[in-house]
Amino acid sequence: MSKNEYIIDGKTFTSIQKAESYVKEEMLSKVGYTDSVKRDNPEIYKKLESLLQCHPNKTTKQVDKMIDIQIYQNENSAGFNLKIKISNGSFNTIGWRTCIKGKSATNEERLFSALRQAVDYQKHEFKRNSTTKVCDICSCSIDISNKEHVHADRATMSISRS
Repeated sequence: MSKNEYIIDGKTFTSIQKAESYVKEEMLSKVGYTDSVKRDNPEIYKKLESLLQCHPNKTTKQVDKMIDIQIYQNENSAGFNLKIKISNGSFNTIGWRTCIKGKSATNEERLFSALRQAVDYQKHEFKRNSTTKVCDICSCSIDISNKEHVHADRATMSISRS
C-alpha cells in the first residue's frame, strides 16, 4: 500500500476524502444513529470492527475488548461520531476518520484546528455584519450601504408576447 492509498472493506481509495465518503455513505449513513450497530446491522458492524482495528491508539481505546458500537450525533457537529462499548460495560469514543488515516493528529495540526475554531465565530459575525457583498455575475465588490452606487442586474429576462 502506497502512502496515498487507503484500503477499507477490501476497496482501495486514492484520497482520504474518497475513503471518508465511502465510510460515511456505505456504512454510517446506512445504519444511522443507533445505540447498537451490532443489533441493527451485523454486516456493517463487522466492517466497522475491521476499520476500528486501524486506530493508532487501539490498545488505549480497548478496541480488542469491544462488544458493540454506538453511532451518535455530537451536539457540536452534525456528523457521525462513534463510541465503542467495552466488555466491562464502559464506553470509549473513537474517531472513525483517525482509523482511516491510521495516525493521530500531530500537535501542530491540533493547534491549527484549535486556532481555526477559536476565530470561526468572529469570522461568521464579520461576514454577517459586512456591508460589502460580491456580485454573483461579475465578482466585483458592492457596498450595499452606499445608496448612490448602482449595480445593474444582468439577469436575462424572457419577454412573452401574448
